[in-house]
Amino acid sequence: MKVKRYILLILLGAVIGGIIGVSSDWIDLKGWMNADQFATTSFIIWMTLIFSALILLLTLIQAKVQHEAIRYKNQFSSQMGGDQTDQIERKANIKFLTASVIVYGQYVLSFISLLLLVIGGADSEDLLIGMIPLLLVSVSAVMVGVFQHRFDARMPKLGEANYVEKSMQIMDEGERHIAIVSMFKVYHFNISLLLLGILVLVWISIVGNYNQAPGIIALIILFGYNAFGYLWKVSRFYRE
Repeated sequence: MKVKRYILLILLGAVIGGIIGVSSDWIDLKGWMNADQFATTSFIIWMTLIFSALILLLTLIQAKVQHEAIRYKNQFSSQMGGDQTDQIERKANIKFLTASVIVYGQYVLSFISLLLLVIGGADSEDLLIGMIPLLLVSVSAVMVGVFQHRFDARMPKLGEANYVEKSMQIMDEGERHIAIVSMFKVYHFNISLLLLGILVLVWISIVGNYNQAPGIIALIILFGYNAFGYLWKVSRFYRE
C-alpha cells in the first residue's frame, strides 16, 4: 500500500506539473500581478489601522490568556493531588499553548498585510507605514517569551543560549516524545515546501518574466541550512 501511495503521489505531481507546463504559454503572470495598482496611500493607512487594531485586540486576549494560565499554574502548585489537580494542570497547559497560537496568528495577519502591499503595488515610501502591524507583533512575541519563564521557572529566559536544548531538558518522557515526533514531521514538511517554493519562484521568473532571484537565493539558503544542518547534527551524534 505504501508503494502504491508513493506511485500515486508521483503521478499526481506529474499531472500537476504537466498542467502548469501547458498553461505557461497563455498565462500572462506579470500582467496579472501588475493589473491593478490599488495600494494607494489612503488604502495603506486604512489597511494598517485595521490590521493594527486586530493585532492589538489579540494582544489583549493574549494577556488575558497568559494571566489565566499563571493562575491555573499557581492553583496546580498548591494542590496535593487527585483528579482535580490533573484537570487544573491540563487547563494551564492549554492556556500556555493558546498564548503561542495567538502570537503566531498575529504574525499571519501581519504577513497578509504585507502581501496586500506587494499585490497592490505599494511604493517604497509606504513600506514604513505597512510595517506597523509587524512591529506591533514584536511586543506580543516579547510578552510570550517573558510569560513562558513565569509560567515555568525551569524554562530558559528570553534570549538565553541553547534555548531549545534547555527547553527539551525540562520535558518529561511523553512530552519529549511528542515534541521530537512533531518537529521531525515538520522538518520533512518544511524541506518539501522549500523545494516546492524554489520551483514555483523559478517558474514565475521564467514564464512570467518576473525576476525572483533574491527570493530563490533565500530559499536555497534555507533549504541547505535545514537539510544539511539536520544531517550534520545527526552525524555528530554518531561521531561522539
